[in-house]
Amino acid sequence: MDERRLRKQDTAGVVVALEGAHDVDVAAALNAIPPEAAARVLGALPFDLAVRALNQPALDRRARLFEHLPLDRAAALVGAMAGHHRGAL
Repeated sequence: MDERRLRKQDTAGVVVALEGAHDVDVAAALNAIPPEAAARVLGALPFDLAVRALNQPALDRRARLFEHLPLDRAAALVGAMAGHHRGAL
C-alpha cells in the first residue's frame, strides 16, 4: 500500500477514535503526533470538534498546525476560534 493511502487511512482511524473524546483529550492527541499529522487530523475532524480542540489551553503548537492546513479550512477555523487564541497565531 502506498504511503499516501496509508496516511489517509491512519487519519480516518484517528478521527473516528477522537469523535467521541473530550475536547482536552483531542488536544492531547494532537500534541502527541507531529504537526503535519496533527493538522491532517484537525482538518478531518468535524468542524465544531476541531474548534473546541483549538480552544483548549493545553493545545501546543497551535500556529504550527495552521501551517499545514488548507487555506479555506484554516480561515474558517481561525474565524471560529476564541479571540485570545487567535491573537497567538
